[in-house]
Amino acid sequence: MHDAPLISPENKDSDRDTFAGLPKVTLQEHVPSDAATSADLTAATAAAVAALAADNVVYAELRLHAETYPFSAQEAVDAALAGLDHAGIDARLVIMGLRGSTTLQELAALTVAAARKDKADRGTEGARVVGFALGGDVAQPLPDLDALVATCAGASFLSSFTLTASSTMLLRACRRA
Repeated sequence: MHDAPLISPENKDSDRDTFAGLPKVTLQEHVPSDAATSADLTAATAAAVAALAADNVVYAELRLHAETYPFSAQEAVDAALAGLDHAGIDARLVIMGLRGSTTLQELAALTVAAARKDKADRGTEGARVVGFALGGDVAQPLPDLDALVATCAGASFLSSFTLTASSTMLLRACRRA
């Protein structure tokens, strides 16, 4: 009916270099957080993206803790976006908020605004800001889920925009649905 796959040992001639050369996807890279200026952050982001491209990564989502720098979160997002463009890799940003932060709502709004602006600036290439995620100590109190979801719903024009959090938060949202 159909040919059996060639799974015998003599057909397994791939070596370590073959696998290392295959295209890759990474969804959990973090933008370096030791930048003192927005120019440092742009350079660090560009270096991180270049290193990923050198490792044959073709798609990467870099997580940016925008509030951890000695400059504004908006400046951090702009600086990281400026460092994303590199030949051979489609690099995107997921903006991270820390549990327990008093500015999560503002950061979520900044994320949506940055995604909207980047999409408008880039046209058919789409936005490079693709999500908002919560990080930090799971013992910290959860934010107001309804308010965050309402804010992030402003990015519904982006088919790939996601709000990620913890399984506890997601279960709570499912129970309400």
